[in-house]
Amino acid sequence: NQATFEAVQEVLKIKAKPRKTKQGHDFPFTGLMTCGQCNSPITAQWAKGKSGGIYRYYRCTKKRGVCSQKYIQEKDLANQIKARLQSVALPNSHTDWMLKKVDEWEKEQNHKSQLSVQNIKLQIKETQEKLDKLVSAYIDGDIPKESYLSKKEDLLKTKVSLAEKKDNGRTTKNPLEPLTQWILDTKKASFLAFSDNYHEMKQIIQKIGTNPKLSDRSFSFSFIPPSDFLASRLAGRAPTTPFAPLARLSESAEILTSSDLSGCWESNPV
Repeated sequence: NQATFEAVQEVLKIKAKPRKTKQGHDFPFTGLMTCGQCNSPITAQWAKGKSGGIYRYYRCTKKRGVCSQKYIQEKDLANQIKARLQSVALPNSHTDWMLKKVDEWEKEQNHKSQLSVQNIKLQIKETQEKLDKLVSAYIDGDIPKESYLSKKEDLLKTKVSLAEKKDNGRTTKNPLEPLTQWILDTKKASFLAFSDNYHEMKQIIQKIGTNPKLSDRSFSFSFIPPSDFLASRLAGRAPTTPFAPLARLSESAEILTSSDLSGCWESNPV
């Protein structure tokens, strides 16, 4: 009836109204660091400052027992992070130069790879021609069965090995990719050293840093390779040419794929 219909419509209207959701607090640096005294996680909260304003503060959760660490205001924490990022900050002219150089190396490497693949294809073709001639000679009775089978097996192994080399050449990861990513991370860190984007500041520290600690209202972390080298290099005076250590890498492509250097480009383990 009409009354039932109207009652159902009213219920549907109520259900169709969007429910109010509880707004979460925005604490960009939570999950980044631990307490330098007790190793407990660092939490955050709103609190009233001495001047009466409401500010975001970070403090030790004291989950591991008694801890004497005090609060630190978010803006003070952010300023310390910016100062730390400035120790690996490079001018855009430097990072742009490096990216251009890596792009040149990539083009050279791609050219060499293409030549290598073409050479392998030629060898595969020559091996197949030898196989065809071998089969023809055996059919014509020019060689005994034992010699035929032995030579056939050798040629087939060669062909399989060449095919694997060709496939590996296509799927091999670009050894310059980690270097490019590091340069981009350095470029981003240089920008964030003078920015107020706290969320991205946290992300870049997690990429190029390790072991972030908060102790006595002082934030600290260590840079991972090769950012640690850059920080120490800049601390001792920057090179006069646009990042000379990277320029020397062009002397040999093998340097970029060596076991010693390749370990430097690994991402920071979680």
